[in-house]
Amino acid sequence: IYWAIPSVGSALPTTAGVSNCVFDGDSITKGSNLPAGQDWPTDAMALYWFAHGCTKYNVGVPGATIANVASNYAANVHPHSPAVTGIPGYYFILAGANSVSTVNAATCFSQLSGLWATAVADGFTVIAATVMPISSELGTAGEATATQLNYLIRTSNSWQYLLDFNQLMSDPTDTSVYQDGLHPTQLGYQIMADYANRSEEHTSELQSLR
Repeated sequence: IYWAIPSVGSALPTTAGVSNCVFDGDSITKGSNLPAGQDWPTDAMALYWFAHGCTKYNVGVPGATIANVASNYAANVHPHSPAVTGIPGYYFILAGANSVSTVNAATCFSQLSGLWATAVADGFTVIAATVMPISSELGTAGEATATQLNYLIRTSNSWQYLLDFNQLMSDPTDTSVYQDGLHPTQLGYQIMADYANRSEEHTSELQSLR
C-alpha cells in the first residue's frame, strides 16, 4: 500500500475539519452496480480523517471522460469551492478510465492538468489519483495509454497530493476486489476508502509499506 505523496507544502491537517470534500470522476467514484451508498467516498466519510466536519459531495458521473468531468466542473464542483463557500475544500479527482481507449496519454494529461489548475485557482487542495487498472478482458486498447498517463500523473508537480489507486488495486482479475475487471466490489471500495483515510493522516510519509 502506498501513502498519498505530497508534491508541495507540508502534511495535510490532522483531520479534514469543517470543510467540503468533493469527489469527482466517473462510475468508479459514483459507485457502479452496487446499492446506493456503497462507494469509496461514502465509506471514507466514516473514517477518522474525513469524519470530523467534512461534508461529502460525490459528483461522479458514470461514463464520464476526463473532458466531460472538466466541462461539468463549473456546475458540479465550483459551487462547493473555497472561492464560493469561504471554507476549506478538498478536491478528489479520479478520472481517465473512459478516456484512455480513445484519447492519447498526452491529451488526457493535458485535460487533467487543466482541471487540477482550475480547482487550485478555486482554492481547493487537489488530491489527484492514478487511473485504475483495466482488465485485458475489457480490451487492451487503453492499457498502454493508461500506463503512459499514470507515469505522467505520478511525475507531475501540478497536483498537491496523489492517491496511487493503480498500485493499490493492482490486480483487476482479483474478483474479491473487482466486479468486472474495472469496477470495485464493496470490499474494493472499502480498501480504497481506508487507503485514502490513512494517506491523508500520513501525507508527510513517503515510504511504501511493501
